[in-house]
Amino acid sequence: MYQKVIVETDTSKINIYVNKLKEEFPKTPYASRASLIQAQNNLKMQEVTTALKNLDWAVLNSPESSIKSLALYFKSKVYLQQKEYDLAEKTANLITSDGFLGLKNYILGDIYLAKGLNEKALSFLNNALNYYTNKNDLAKVIKTKIDAISI
Repeated sequence: MYQKVIVETDTSKINIYVNKLKEEFPKTPYASRASLIQAQNNLKMQEVTTALKNLDWAVLNSPESSIKSLALYFKSKVYLQQKEYDLAEKTANLITSDGFLGLKNYILGDIYLAKGLNEKALSFLNNALNYYTNKNDLAKVIKTKIDAISI
């Protein structure tokens, strides 16, 4: 059924498949991954509250810490876009997976930039840069952002 979620383009059918996965197989990795896809579709349709509920579902039910961290990262981004900076920060700080520590520092840097705390933002962005240097092209984006910040 998860394969249907991935290939389906009709949002109403995706919702049916995802809800079935959540109801019948809630503790499988597929249900929480499908919930992330459902949340992305919600955001495309400007359904922010529903997207946040689907991200919460993934955080609470996923057996995989990486999926929980990914859902928390997306939630933090949503809160940042909604200018809910304290919620964005609180959510980002819940990210624990080693593989997401770079993104955690990156989003925290963006949150502190939005709050006007440039020095604190630089600290987190530098941590993200150190994490991604020689590993990922995101390092170039982070470096450009760091260079553009004035204290």
